[in-house]
Amino acid sequence: MQDWQDNPITQQHVSRSMSMSILAGSLSILWLVTCTPQQILTVFVKNHLGANSAQLGLMVGLINLAAVLNLVSIRIIKGFSGRRKPFYMVTTLLQRLMAFGIAGGAFWVAQGGSRQGGIVLVILSSVLAAVFGNTSGSGWWSWMADLIPEGKRASFFGKRSSITQVVNLVFFFIATLVIDLYLEQVFWVYGILYAIAGVAGVIDILLHGFIPEPKVVDSQKFSLGEFLRPLRDKKFRNFCMIMGLYLFSMNLAAPFLAPFTTDPLGGGAPTVWLGITFVISQTTWVAMAPFWGMLMDRMGKKPVVILGGLFILSWVGYLVLNSHNYVWVLPGIAFAGGLLAPAFWEGISQFMLALSPEKYRTAYSAWYWTAFGVSAALSPFLGGQLYDFLAEQPLRIGQLEPTAFQVVVSLSIVLVLFSLTHMGRIATPKDKSVRTVMSTILNPGIFRAVTNIGLLSRPARAEAVERALREVRGAAHTLSFSEIVIRLDDPDAVVREAAAMALARLGTPEAEQELINRLKDPDALSRPMIARALGTMGSAAAVPYLIDSLQDRSEDLQVEAAWALGKIRVEEGSEPILRSLREGHSLRVRISSAEAAARMGLEPAAEEIFQLMHGTSNWILRRQLAIAMGDLFGVPGEIYHYMTGEFSRNVQMIYRLTGGVERLASGLIRKTVFHRKDAQTTARQVGARLRGAASCFDRREFGRGVRELEAVWRILEPHLPSAPLVRWYWDRLSTFADQGGVATGQDFVLGLYGLYRLLRRGY
Repeated sequence: MQDWQDNPITQQHVSRSMSMSILAGSLSILWLVTCTPQQILTVFVKNHLGANSAQLGLMVGLINLAAVLNLVSIRIIKGFSGRRKPFYMVTTLLQRLMAFGIAGGAFWVAQGGSRQGGIVLVILSSVLAAVFGNTSGSGWWSWMADLIPEGKRASFFGKRSSITQVVNLVFFFIATLVIDLYLEQVFWVYGILYAIAGVAGVIDILLHGFIPEPKVVDSQKFSLGEFLRPLRDKKFRNFCMIMGLYLFSMNLAAPFLAPFTTDPLGGGAPTVWLGITFVISQTTWVAMAPFWGMLMDRMGKKPVVILGGLFILSWVGYLVLNSHNYVWVLPGIAFAGGLLAPAFWEGISQFMLALSPEKYRTAYSAWYWTAFGVSAALSPFLGGQLYDFLAEQPLRIGQLEPTAFQVVVSLSIVLVLFSLTHMGRIATPKDKSVRTVMSTILNPGIFRAVTNIGLLSRPARAEAVERALREVRGAAHTLSFSEIVIRLDDPDAVVREAAAMALARLGTPEAEQELINRLKDPDALSRPMIARALGTMGSAAAVPYLIDSLQDRSEDLQVEAAWALGKIRVEEGSEPILRSLREGHSLRVRISSAEAAARMGLEPAAEEIFQLMHGTSNWILRRQLAIAMGDLFGVPGEIYHYMTGEFSRNVQMIYRLTGGVERLASGLIRKTVFHRKDAQTTARQVGARLRGAASCFDRREFGRGVRELEAVWRILEPHLPSAPLVRWYWDRLSTFADQGGVATGQDFVLGLYGLYRLLRRGY
C-alpha cells in the first residue's frame, strides 16, 4: 500500500493511524453528542428554547436531508484527482465551527434575546453543520476502508467505538448534571457546552492531518457511469431501501424520546436521568462494541446488524414510562438498548462497506449516506405532525385511549420490525445465518471462547496455548477458527496436535476443508496429526487423500491415515487398508492397518492379524492385535475391557466373563440335549472346565487354559450358531499348536470372548 506521493504505508503506519483515529474519535464524540439531533440538542431546542414538535421535527428532517450532499462529494472528490483527505479536512473543519454558532444562540438567549431568535440561530447552525459534514463524510469512510485491512476493520471500529463511548459517557453525564444543577442559568451552561464541543471538534480534524491517505485504485475523472453504478447494483440498492425503511421508521419517534422523558407531563424524570440512563447504556455499549465487532469479522455483518436492530424493542418501556416508575423503567431501557444497539449502529456501515467494490467505494459510500439521511429526513417531521395532531385529536381504540406519544412510538416499533424481516433477504453467501449467530451467542462457552481468541492470537507460552486449544469445543469456539488454523503451523509439535484436534472438535465444514487442505500439502508439519483429526471427525470427504497418504514416505502419516480410515469406515477404504496390512513396509503401519480393518469389519484381515499377533514377542503389540481380532468377533471395542488394566483387575474381569459363559452354556445345553440327565452331566462338565480354565489364566498357565477352553468349544460347537470367523480361529489356533506354537494370554481371552459372543447370539 502506498500514499499519494508513492511512499509506502507500512504496518507500523497503519497501527499508528488506527491509534490516531481513536484519539480523534474521542474528541469528535464531544461534538457529535451535542451538535447532532441527539438528547442534548433535542431537549435544548424543545424543552428550553420552547420549539414545538413540528419545529423540532423540521430541524431533524433538514439535518438528515442534507445527506443528499454526499452525492455532490463524488463529483468534488473526483475533481481533486480522487483525493479525499484535504477536502474532508476543510469541509469538516467548517462543520465543527458551527458549534460556536449554536453556542452563540444559547448566549443570545442568556443575555435576554428572544427565544424564537435563538431557535432560528440554533437550527440554522445545525443545518449548516450537516451541509458541510455531508459533503465529505463518504470520503472519510472510503479513506478509512482503504487504510484499515478488511479482516480487522469491524474489530477496529468496535474498539474505537468502545473507547470513544467512554469519553461520551463521562461528558454526557457531567453535561446533564450541570444542566440540572444550574437550571436557572441553563442557557449559559448550554453555551459553554457547545463552545467546548467546538474546540474538541476542531482538534479532531487537525489530528487527521497525521493519518496517511492510500492512493486510490482508480483516480480517473468523474463519470456518470461510476456515479450511477451503486443504483444499478441490485443487492446494494435493496440494502439501502431496507436500511432506509428502518431509519424512517425509527425516526418517527426517536427525536421525541428525550423530551418526553424529562417533560413533567410525560416521563417526569429530572434532566440528570438522561445522564444516568446514558451512563448505563454507554457502559453496556463500551463492553459490547468490541464483541460485536469481532463477531462481524468472523460471522458476517448482516446477521449481527439484524440482531442489533432488535434494540428497538427496548422502546416498549417508553409506553409505560411515568413519573412514578422512571427510576426502574429507564435503566431497563438503557441496559437493553446498550446490549444490542452497538451491533446495529457499528455494523450497518460495515455492512455497507462489505457490499461496496473497492474501486467504487467513494460512490457507494456517498449513496449510502444519502439514503441514510434522506430516509430519516421526512419521518421526524411527519412524526412531529402526527404527534401534534394526536395531542389535539386523541385516538380511541375501544376502551383504550393511548396518548399521542404512545401511538407514535408503537407505530415506529412495528415498522422497524417489519424492515428487519426484509433485511434478512439480502444475499450474503459468506455470512452465517441469524440462527447460527444466536446459537453462538447463547452458547454457555461464549465467554471462554472470546477469552481464548485473545490468548491464541498473541505470543504466549506453548503450555498456555495448548491448554486453550484443549478447551476448544462447542459452537461458540467457531469464533476462534482463524486463530486455531494459525496454530497448525506452530513450532511446537504438541501445540500443532492440539490445534488439529481442536478443529476436529469444531466439526464445521470450514474446519474439515482446512484440515484436508493441510493433509494435501506435502510441506505441512502436522499431516499425521491432521489425518487423525480427520478420522476423529469421520470426514468422508477426506477418504481419497487418506488413501493416498497410505503410500506416503512418512511412516507416521501412514499409521495415522490407516487409523483414520478405520474410524471413518467407508467401503472405499477397504481394499487400501487390506493392502496396507499385507504389504506395509513397517510393523507399525501393518498393526495400525490391522486395527483399522477390524473396526471396518474386514474378515479377510483375520489371517494377517493372526500371523502378526503370533509373530511378535512384544506383548504390547500382541495385545493390540488381539483386540483387533476380538473386534472382528463381536462388538468393536468390547473386548478392550478384558485385555487392559492391571493384571489382578484383569483376572477379576475374566472370572466374571467366565461366569457369564457358564450360565449361557448351561441354558444352551438344557435347550439342545434331549435327555435331562445328560444335559445336567454335560453342563457340569462344561462348568468345571470353564472354571478350571479361569484358574489357569489366574496362574498364568495360558497354554493349559486354552486347551480347557478348546475342550469346551468342541462340546458346544455342534449346538452353536453359524460363526465362520470364530470357527476359523479355533481351527487356526489348533493348527498353530500342532506346529509347536505356544498359546498366550491373548489367545485365552480371544477364545473365551469368542464363546461368549456365540452363546449370546444363540439367544
